[in-house]
Amino acid sequence: MGKIIRKNLKDSIDQNNEILKYFIEEKKESTKQNYSDIINKFDIAENMICIATTGLLHADIIESLYNIITNGVRVYIILKSFQAAKDVLVKFDKKKPALLREVPELENDFIIVDSAATLYLNCLGDKKNIGIEFDKDFSNDLYYWFNYYFWNKAKAEKILDKIEKPMESPYPPFENEKENINIGIASRLEECEAVIVPSDEKYREINEQVSNYFYFSKDLSSSLYFIGGKTVIGAFEINRNFFQNIGQTWLLKENLLSKININDDIVPFEVKWDKVINIQEQSTILLENVRSSSIEGMDQTKPNTIPQKPYVKKLHFEWIVLPPVKPVNANKASLYQDYSTIQKKFTEDLVRLKRVVIEIQLNNSPVIQFFSGAKKKAEEYSKTIEEYENLLLEKMDFNRLKDLLDTKFKPFYEEIYKFSVSLKKGIDRKKKEQVWEGLKKEKIKSLSDKNQELARLKYEVKKQDPKIISKLKREIELLENYITKNYSEFKYKESSNELENLKKTDNKKISFQNYTLPKYPIPEVGVLFEDKTSYYLEIEDYDVLDQANRLVKERYINKPAQVVVKES
Repeated sequence: MGKIIRKNLKDSIDQNNEILKYFIEEKKESTKQNYSDIINKFDIAENMICIATTGLLHADIIESLYNIITNGVRVYIILKSFQAAKDVLVKFDKKKPALLREVPELENDFIIVDSAATLYLNCLGDKKNIGIEFDKDFSNDLYYWFNYYFWNKAKAEKILDKIEKPMESPYPPFENEKENINIGIASRLEECEAVIVPSDEKYREINEQVSNYFYFSKDLSSSLYFIGGKTVIGAFEINRNFFQNIGQTWLLKENLLSKININDDIVPFEVKWDKVINIQEQSTILLENVRSSSIEGMDQTKPNTIPQKPYVKKLHFEWIVLPPVKPVNANKASLYQDYSTIQKKFTEDLVRLKRVVIEIQLNNSPVIQFFSGAKKKAEEYSKTIEEYENLLLEKMDFNRLKDLLDTKFKPFYEEIYKFSVSLKKGIDRKKKEQVWEGLKKEKIKSLSDKNQELARLKYEVKKQDPKIISKLKREIELLENYITKNYSEFKYKESSNELENLKKTDNKKISFQNYTLPKYPIPEVGVLFEDKTSYYLEIEDYDVLDQANRLVKERYINKPAQVVVKES
């Protein structure tokens, strides 16, 4: 009847009159720059440098400050958090002194060199930044607010190497308002003429409160609000419009899908704001696969819903209907693992046995000849092992498998290891015995030589020396006693290191681990899977469907079973 395969179905939809909310690029070139301009101004500083940062300080700034400090210029730094900026704190000490204060209320980043100020739109720890240079009047206001933070709002300060409670302000109370820059004024979103937010969708809700132009920029890390010619940056409301300083911006718009130019790069408002797309005239979309509850009903199976895609004017949908399959949490039946475990253990046991047999066959010890039949026995073992290596256990009859593992293989396994240990011990014994025989011959020859020397001295009467003869007799007596004690009978003593360790290791291997046999045979057709509640017999062809149904009804009966189709 053939293979059970999937079915392909189609549908279409027109979306031209749908309304899309999206961003379109207003300006292109980024205005982000490195710190080289402000660092160059450090070199002409005469009196002091004041720095306020909501995060860290870039390494280039810190390195340049070292030269300024060496030249006697005073450096004052406000940090929003000593804990968060502890890497900055450790850069200044007795060798590189600066006065640092912690001000949790700080919301802006800026640098003042003598009387010239630059306000930064992002944290001074960023690699690049957007800096706005102020004229004299604005610089004076910013310096005023630096002192306000420094004296009125500090929670701690670091002088040289110590962090202490800051000294109280010696100045009269600061005023609450300046001409060009004010602090602590909340942005009035409903009055905003425009707002620019970072390219992060978490700012989406601000759009609901802004009545005019809503932008995002990839160059910003905090929002800018423009109200009546003023700009709100962090905690500052500044009497200047800095919109032109932001080069990279995207404007929020709303339009009919049919009227959007397909050549325009846009960022959809309702998805991630770093995803740039183009509107398409038409597109064919492959929907998720639909699983049929039965093979017979595949031609009539449709998705529960046809989803809309807001960036394509005309959509053509296609979906695939799949036959019933096993659940995603169903795993191959433990039955296969049982057989796999047996096969793996059987293979490992054979590998160990083969290694032992090969070691016997390759043994070139000079004394192996004394153990007649050892290599012949090893050859017989090797042939039996080769026969076992060709067995596929999962294909064997269950009773035959049980007989092999319990009755035949276990004694065969233990016999080889016991033979190997016995042979190694015999070889070790023979080697030691040969060494013992050699030493014995040396001692007997030495005794013979001494007796001949004694006889010669006794024969030569004129040359007799009682002391020499007495000494020689004593040596002969000691040597005879030594030979009698140590070389009358060979006594075998096993090696205390190598052979003993070998014996322990081999004894452990000889301890045969019994096999645990599976509960059922492996199915003759398909592959069996299971989860906690059911079996799933997976097949591919209609030809085996009847046999598969019989197996799930008659054999695998300890829990519900179902025939499913293998996914192609």
